[in-house]
Amino acid sequence: ILFDEKSTEKEIDDANIKLEKAMQEYKLTAEYLEAEDKKRREQETLNREALQRVKAALQVMPPDVFDQKMNTTQELRLLTLTPEAMMKLHQNDYKQYMAKNLTQDELRAIAIVMPKFRVDQTVQRRWVESVEARI
Repeated sequence: ILFDEKSTEKEIDDANIKLEKAMQEYKLTAEYLEAEDKKRREQETLNREALQRVKAALQVMPPDVFDQKMNTTQELRLLTLTPEAMMKLHQNDYKQYMAKNLTQDELRAIAIVMPKFRVDQTVQRRWVESVEARI
């Protein structure tokens, strides 16, 4: 129906709704949750190693280079915050972070320090998902 040129707009909308509902139901299954948990655990070691490398690199930077790095890649400032402080940042703070000019190690370092956001913090959760998707 979705790719049939003869389908009406209502049929396409209905099919999209059914597909979205099926995806939401699938994401609640034990199979999906186990696969996601396994994937997250596999990445955790790599992310922790990356965090150590990034922090070490930032510590040995001359102050002017460090300041420039923090100004051009503001997302790295998250590495200096506690999980509680990250939880308190407004959703608009996360909207300004683009995470486009980050290295693979920097993305991994940010991913590992991010807290588990509440269900109502959808902007923050989506931002973390976008970072994880780039790894």
